[in-house]
Amino acid sequence: MAETEDNRRKTITAAIGIGQILSMIVGFGGVIYSLGVKGEQLERARADMQALSSTVTDLASAQASAAVADAKDKSAIEDIKRRLDAIERRMEQLHRR
Repeated sequence: MAETEDNRRKTITAAIGIGQILSMIVGFGGVIYSLGVKGEQLERARADMQALSSTVTDLASAQASAAVADAKDKSAIEDIKRRLDAIERRMEQLHRR
């Protein structure tokens, strides 16, 4: 009877050891899976940041182009205004004579 009890204890100890090993394997697998999910999230965030950076660059370029175009338009308007003023002065001089 002492042998049966001893065999039982060995069986229980072996079952507990196997259970611990299995729980460690499952835990390790969970950690690896979690790291994979985090890596995927980081990759997605990196791609989103690149898209945002590209969009901001395009927006800044468009804004700079618009500013240059506005400056050219303003310069052209000022040139037209100067020429109209010159024509107006000539017309006044002609009318005075």
